[in-house]
Amino acid sequence: MGKKTNCRRKTKKSKCNGDRTHTMVDLFQTLLEDYRSIESKPKSNLVGCTDLKTIDLDVKRSVAHWDVHRRLTPQEREKIRIALRTLIFDVICSLKGFRYYQGVHEVCLVILQATNTDLEASTSICRTIFQSHFSSLVSHDFAYSLTPLLDGLNYLVSSVDPEVAQILDHSGVGYHFAVPWILTWFAHSVDEFAIICRIFGYLMQRGKTHGPIISLYLCAGVILQQREKLVDCHQDSCLVFKILQSAARSANWNSVFGFASKLEIEYSPTVVIRHCPRLETTSFNSMKRYSLFMTFGLGVGVVSLGLMSSFWYTGLGSLENLI
Repeated sequence: MGKKTNCRRKTKKSKCNGDRTHTMVDLFQTLLEDYRSIESKPKSNLVGCTDLKTIDLDVKRSVAHWDVHRRLTPQEREKIRIALRTLIFDVICSLKGFRYYQGVHEVCLVILQATNTDLEASTSICRTIFQSHFSSLVSHDFAYSLTPLLDGLNYLVSSVDPEVAQILDHSGVGYHFAVPWILTWFAHSVDEFAIICRIFGYLMQRGKTHGPIISLYLCAGVILQQREKLVDCHQDSCLVFKILQSAARSANWNSVFGFASKLEIEYSPTVVIRHCPRLETTSFNSMKRYSLFMTFGLGVGVVSLGLMSSFWYTGLGSLENLI
């Protein structure tokens, strides 16, 4: 503990880490150059009055729940919220057919935080993510995009552990507790920003072809990690729901990542879609196609910048302590 305290007091080290943060931002912007050069001009997508009110309420509630936000002053918090509101409007207005839903603001906030509030870089990154990984969710009604994803999650859990699937079914809990996980890539349900960045990096590196289906492997991993607790209280529906609702926050994410990778190999997105016909509506082709290099680069950038940003706000001392 004393060692970490000394690290915080060393101004030279803080300056060094600040330089490393700027270096990562520069790297991130370099990775985005190809994207910016082929990016279409804004299409003047209109933001409806209902969306304006929802966005305003969402932004007011944001910048308060992650560990990197706990020590912010009211002025610092408000500055980030102003930037977040601008970022959301820029993204919505520049993507044709974009439909705002509650949770978009949390995805945008992850990127904004990871780039140390660099609006230009954040806007480009968010456009890329929503066009590739979230395209079906922001382009179609949830009945055709989100609901089928819950079918896919049910298929994965049932295939790996029929007993757990039976508990969720018989208790009446179902899979709706996982909706925030899918819509925000766990940003709504995890408090540690370093972990959120690892999740974003993991999902961005898994490819864009099947969009939000990729997040289902992590969802299944989080659920099945609670197996023993669920079996012990399977007759208490309220307790089952409570366990699952807080599962992402208490999960061992190192194990979840490993489990999800193996699950994806055994049950590929193609296999999941084949067993869940309604998922065909979720697997819409992305609005645009980008190279594998760009996806990998963005993933690495989000993780690296996120970890550096987390260090900057919490003063934990070294990047290694966050991994």
